Amino acid sequence: MKEYNNQVKRLNSKLEEIKRKNKTNTEGLNKVCIERVKRFLPNIDFRYHSLERILSMVQNENMILEKLYRLNKDPKKMKSEGVENTVGWHEIHFHTGQKNDGRLYYNHLSNGTFRVYAGLKKSQKYDIQKLKKNNEDNK
Repeated sequence: MKEYNNQVKRLNSKLEEIKRKNKTNTEGLNKVCIERVKRFLPNIDFRYHSLERILSMVQNENMILEKLYRLNKDPKKMKSEGVENTVGWHEIHFHTGQKNDGRLYYNHLSNGTFRVYAGLKKSQKYDIQKLKKNNEDNK
């Protein structure tokens, strides 16, 4: 757990540094942050602009980045629920800073990577439809 915290803290401080340097260029800032996170989490394939959604949903990236890092490094230790009416998808709740309404859906692929999709509780029915469609597209 300490390794997770140290790695996430390093990434968070790097993201904060990037944000300070790029206050006026938000588009460039988002691109740099997204590329940095993707390098940090090489086993995660963010679907449907989920990384962008996560970064815009949360007030503090620390908790969600820790969950993503744990998924990337040691998925067997993740506490998750299966997503009803889907094949292979799991769900983890996360706090957005206002409520515990964030949803992180993931599917473990045979090559060791994870497809990840992020949503909110209020859009859960729509999100699950996307997960089902994603399964059909990958048959």
